[in-house]
Amino acid sequence: ALLPRARPVAAQGATPEAGTTRLVRDLTGREVEVPAAPIRVVALDPGITVVHLVDLGIVPVGAATDDTNPNGRFSPVIDDVSAGIADVGLVGSVSLEQVAALRPDLILFATPYQDIPVDRL
Repeated sequence: ALLPRARPVAAQGATPEAGTTRLVRDLTGREVEVPAAPIRVVALDPGITVVHLVDLGIVPVGAATDDTNPNGRFSPVIDDVSAGIADVGLVGSVSLEQVAALRPDLILFATPYQDIPVDRL
């Protein structure tokens, strides 16, 4: 999970230009440069993160699944777009190779719930 730093990319109300980046500090304390307007997003928390991304109009290219959902994949509230989201494995046992193959601009996950080797990502 990434926490934005108090440093705006562009003037308030402006749309980020393609190729611009933003410096953020992740939960491990590292500063990471990420695209200001990521397009290829992977969410490793299949519940709230994926649903909120879709609510914002961002359909992830890939996401972890959750076998507690009725369809064994994603929350039923995003059924209309879930077919286009690649399954990168169950939450807690994600395939890093599948994540890498999607060539994401941004990877989001909730660190308290998963033991993911951040350095490998």
